[in-house]
Amino acid sequence: MILRIDWLQVKVVGAKYGMWGLRKYGTTLTNVDAMVFWPDRLACLADQIKAEQRRALKLAVPSAFVTFK
Repeated sequence: MILRIDWLQVKVVGAKYGMWGLRKYGTTLTNVDAMVFWPDRLACLADQIKAEQRRALKLAVPSAFVTFK
């Protein structure tokens, strides 16, 4: 018995996903295999999150609020 697996296709408009989407998929509606699209998208978002975390650490200014009664 052979089990047939139907692959899920995702319709992607590259412009919706910023520069990453434009470079990878262009500006037209494209059918993409979901098993390829979502791991690539998650890897891109993980890189963006790490970059923003590094930037936020540089911008953080240590401060304290002290009251004397």
